[in-house]
Amino acid sequence: MKSLRHVSLGIMLAALVCIQSGCKDDRRSQEQTPAVTTAQEQTPATTTTQDQALPPAITTTVAPAISFLGKNEAEVLGELGQPQGKLSGKGRIVWTYERGSLEFTNGIVALSRIMSPDQYAQFQLAKQKRAEEARAKEQLQLQRDAQSWQHQNAAAALQSQQAASNRERYRQSKESKKGYVASSTVVGGKVITSVATESPEQRAARRATEERYRNKLKEINDQFRTREREDRAIYETALKSQPREVAQNHYKYLQQQTSDAKRNATEEARTAYENELSHIPSDD
Repeated sequence: MKSLRHVSLGIMLAALVCIQSGCKDDRRSQEQTPAVTTAQEQTPATTTTQDQALPPAITTTVAPAISFLGKNEAEVLGELGQPQGKLSGKGRIVWTYERGSLEFTNGIVALSRIMSPDQYAQFQLAKQKRAEEARAKEQLQLQRDAQSWQHQNAAAALQSQQAASNRERYRQSKESKKGYVASSTVVGGKVITSVATESPEQRAARRATEERYRNKLKEINDQFRTREREDRAIYETALKSQPREVAQNHYKYLQQQTSDAKRNATEEARTAYENELSHIPSDD
């Protein structure tokens, strides 16, 4: 009987051990199952990351304001109408519109650059503003050029006036048949001249002085005409290697220097001419 009890107790203990070990295995399997589930849940996250990486790349390449990607020619014609122009080459076809362009590959839009109406309106305003600024700048440049030319022509006008005065004096001296006009003043709107008599020797000396003065003026004009051409050549050369505004400013500086030098030379010639006239011996 005792042996039977021992055997039955052994069987019961073995059954308890098996039951406990089975429960532990079930717990371990239950603990491992969520880990597998978590791994499965992470798999779509990786897929989502890959799916989201594609659209930014396409957007960076195309950057369309209004996207027509993937549409065929008929759909584009239905929305935008006939294009203003068509270009083709190397299997690519480009349609141009007022608000942008579309590029087709195998009849499907592969590249879209069409602005929205609001963006096109802003673009037109910016374009108009740039055009107005360019016109204002050009008008200002024209005014500056006109002022520069007026300054340059002032010396030429003064020289022409002096030459006309000399011709008038010579004419009056011939009309007087007694000499030449020594002085000429304007009083009350009338020209009052004083005529001085001169001998044949004085007349010859005066005419020789006048001839030298005319030759000197001609020499000055020829000299500075050559200098003006040289200034122009320097300006045209500078345009090839410098910005236009820099070259123009330098050219204006050269023109101013040439004009001042010409005016000074003309005044010096005039002073020398009058000095020679004053040293012609009189009959006294």
